[in-house]
Amino acid sequence: MKFAVFAVLAIIGFAYAATCNDTVIVSNQTLTENVTLDAGSSVGCYIVSAENVTIDCDGYSITGDGTGNGIYSDQNGTQILNCQLSSFESGIIIVSSGNIIVSSGNSINNTNTTDNSHSGLMLYGEIVPVENNTITSSAFSGSDYGIEDSTSGLASYNTFEDVSASSNGTAVMLILGYEGF
Repeated sequence: MKFAVFAVLAIIGFAYAATCNDTVIVSNQTLTENVTLDAGSSVGCYIVSAENVTIDCDGYSITGDGTGNGIYSDQNGTQILNCQLSSFESGIIIVSSGNIIVSSGNSINNTNTTDNSHSGLMLYGEIVPVENNTITSSAFSGSDYGIEDSTSGLASYNTFEDVSASSNGTAVMLILGYEGF
């Protein structure tokens, strides 16, 4: 029985190492060092899978290998603070992907994404809206799309304040039926 308890503790300890590989976040996290994506990740670095979780990078960086996502959330109340994300397919993805989940009340503050191959920030929803999110004091640069709204018109009441999207192929991309930020 002691061995089983030790194995669980080892897995939990590994999730907070300086590398990440589809690391599931279910509680508030503050980085204490720069983080690099392990090769072979299927989704990306951090996957937020609980409501009202804060990821505070405290100025540290999260660096990918050109694939996956830096931070992926399909939960309400996700806060992403003080992060520097680079070299992913998409730096940050906020998703609404089912009939129940409505990605709402998320905030991104003092966060920058650079040199991601697809997008710095993507709002994505297929069935339900991505709404009432706040993005402040952040910059999205060096990607195909700085900010991408792939919600087919399901994004509404999102606030962007003191945000820049420069040096991208396209600064802001809106897809079909756009109602407004």
